[in-house]
Amino acid sequence: PDPEPLLETAPFAAVLRLAAPTTLVMAVSAVSNVVYTYFVSRLGVEAIGAVSLVFPVSLLAITAMGGGIGAGASSAVARALGAGRRNHAAAIAGQALVLSVAIGIVFGLVVQVVAPGLFRVMGADGPVLAHATLFARVLFGGAAITFLGGMFDSVMRGEGNVRVPAIWSTTSLVLQMGCTPLFMFGFGWGLTGAALAMLACQLVAIVPRARWVLGGRGHVRPVVLHG
Repeated sequence: PDPEPLLETAPFAAVLRLAAPTTLVMAVSAVSNVVYTYFVSRLGVEAIGAVSLVFPVSLLAITAMGGGIGAGASSAVARALGAGRRNHAAAIAGQALVLSVAIGIVFGLVVQVVAPGLFRVMGADGPVLAHATLFARVLFGGAAITFLGGMFDSVMRGEGNVRVPAIWSTTSLVLQMGCTPLFMFGFGWGLTGAALAMLACQLVAIVPRARWVLGGRGHVRPVVLHG
């Protein structure tokens, strides 16, 4: 495939083409968050209190990963492609994917240790502290899944592809709206099920992303070692 058509598109049309899918994902995400909160609220005020403590930490982690490392990877891939250095872009993409998994694993392990102290400092105690700690340990225990999915999207965005990330991000969010009540109430897993539903849907959506990026369907086919 040739990345040049995007460069030949009129600036305003290019902005709309790149922004529209991401805007749609943000809208679906907002709806998904409301639905998620509704189901958690059925467990009681302590569950809502616990989740409200965890979500800011989650938002910070995802923003740091996606807006920091992910944006850096997108920029580096785009510049390498623009300079005609496709092999260099492939090496950047491969190392970025490995880095996202490594950071996710380390972050998940750190949360297992610091979660009780962190939420205690944030004002939690009693059942709310216990619920927040459990929810965070399960949710962030799968941080590598979240970060890897985000990095696949960053690689694709670096080559000018926002359509595929938008499709599978939206799919993950829609699946989450259906799976959350199933995991929480159908399987009887409660708040743990809420975290597992999110991770399970993200994992499902990683598979087609991986097939697209690693299967060579885009402009960049990541490699870990680059000579």
